Amino acid sequence: MKRESIIESIKLLKDMEPILKKLLELKDIEWDDDDNFTSEEYYQMYVLHNISNSVEQVFNYLTQNLNAPIIAEGYAKKDSKGEYQLEGYWLLPGQQIEFWYEDDYDPETSHYLISEIGVDKGKYYIESLGKEVNIEGVKIRLKTY
Repeated sequence: MKRESIIESIKLLKDMEPILKKLLELKDIEWDDDDNFTSEEYYQMYVLHNISNSVEQVFNYLTQNLNAPIIAEGYAKKDSKGEYQLEGYWLLPGQQIEFWYEDDYDPETSHYLISEIGVDKGKYYIESLGKEVNIEGVKIRLKTY
């Protein structure tokens, strides 16, 4: 895929955010049994509900990843209690982060990937990298959600 196509796709997704938000608001409407829906309307409601679940995933990716501003970037540091911080922000188990993935075969394709913080027996790690990789050696960034 050409770079221009990717940029255009991202722009279109960002432009869709208000429409997706409105669709999610409609998802929460409570249907009244007195509305006398036809069988076809019930079917359409069922399909709309299923579509809404996918829309919610897309909306969350947009707001939590593409549109969310970066609030901290760098390397985690362990404090005296054995907990980790990044530029004053605590790193918590289950917290979504982005980590820098170094492609050993093609360094020009290195990029950030989404993952979560894990903790096992007091040892912090990045879920996607596994428990054996020391979190202190990995560049990470945090975004507001």
